[in-house]
Amino acid sequence: MDWKNASDKEIICYCQNVDKKTVVSAIHAGAKTLAQIKETTGACTGGNCRKNNPSGKCCSGDIMELIKLYSLNLES
Repeated sequence: MDWKNASDKEIICYCQNVDKKTVVSAIHAGAKTLAQIKETTGACTGGNCRKNNPSGKCCSGDIMELIKLYSLNLES
């Protein structure tokens, strides 16, 4: 997924129905780690990734990508 160009409404966590905008907002509010994103958004806490996510994998990698993309933008 090209998260930089994805819509804010794109679902990142299918288990908890968390969209890109929610994760990016958490990053802008100071969440800088996967654990902080989990705590503030509930993303990556469902446990049914293979069943719910069309990619068949956990959303943690995608969340880490958003942290990388949007934390860098905050420092600029």
